[in-house]
Amino acid sequence: MKNILLASTSTIYGSDYLEYLLPEL
Repeated sequence: MKNILLASTSTIYGSDYLEYLLPEL
């Protein structure tokens, strides 16, 4: 059950991190 929560959390923060690395083009 924790794996699902961890995956969703990493996805949310992962997208935020990508948006930080790659500003809007």
